[in-house]
Amino acid sequence: MIDFVHLLNDNNITYKNEVENWIQINCPWHSNGTRGFKGGINISGNYYNCWNCGQNSLEKVFSELLSISFYEAKKLLQEYDTESRIIQKVKKKGLAKNIQLPGNEIVKDSKAWNYLLKRRFDPQHLIDTYKIKDGGLTGDWSFRIIIPIIINGKIVSYQGRSIFSKEKCKELDILRYKTLNIYDSVINAKYTFYGLDDCKSDWIVLVEGPFDRWRLGPNNILSTLGTSTSEQQIILLAERYKKVIFLFDNEKIAQDRAKKYGQRLAGLGVEVEIFNPEFEHDPGDYSASEEAEVRGELCLI
Repeated sequence: MIDFVHLLNDNNITYKNEVENWIQINCPWHSNGTRGFKGGINISGNYYNCWNCGQNSLEKVFSELLSISFYEAKKLLQEYDTESRIIQKVKKKGLAKNIQLPGNEIVKDSKAWNYLLKRRFDPQHLIDTYKIKDGGLTGDWSFRIIIPIIINGKIVSYQGRSIFSKEKCKELDILRYKTLNIYDSVINAKYTFYGLDDCKSDWIVLVEGPFDRWRLGPNNILSTLGTSTSEQQIILLAERYKKVIFLFDNEKIAQDRAKKYGQRLAGLGVEVEIFNPEFEHDPGDYSASEEAEVRGELCLI
């Protein structure tokens, strides 16, 4: 059984829970404000039905609602599966006390090293600054760059970024970004950010992926570790920072997300700026001149 209430609350999705065994939401394909609660999630049956357009898969529904991929939506639903009921106890803090990163050191001319070079990064700088590792050639984290999430100097979780292309990941039916599950984490990754230890000022620039942070960071750059931002992350931002500058991908879906989360933060008293230089690619792929321009405009050290 999926804990839909927590899932909806964590992702700022408006709903009503007035009908037994059903949670009503705005259908993502034809909502009409608060009057459009025509979509329904059956709690016991784990399925979705709309009064107008009929049934659809939960993965497609949450993919549309959160502007994430089908595969990310599938993973999200799995994270809120409460059949074991353990998730209720470890949602904020995992069961782990300490974490040992998988994989090996990234060595020169390895697949991981060459992948980073292809992305125009200095592998040794990333190794020294961000403590990344090579997921190796076999196992659950193979062919991934292992990215530790460090809070107060301690590894609390990690994420692995596939070295394969977006198209190849789809062909293999794997996620480009794979995050350690909450059971094996010290802290649930979606309750924190990537880069908190390097963001001591009262303002930060918020980006989506770790590679975006590497391009512009480390100081004053936080990564949400994914395409969605949880309510817990929003609250953490409001508690720690006076100003948040959103630097999300240029595509419309990402910009809409930035506006949505920005409105939520503004409602909590945070000064918000949506910064979009309108380059053709994501911050992680900025050219040297684009990086310099953004750094100058945002006063990044």
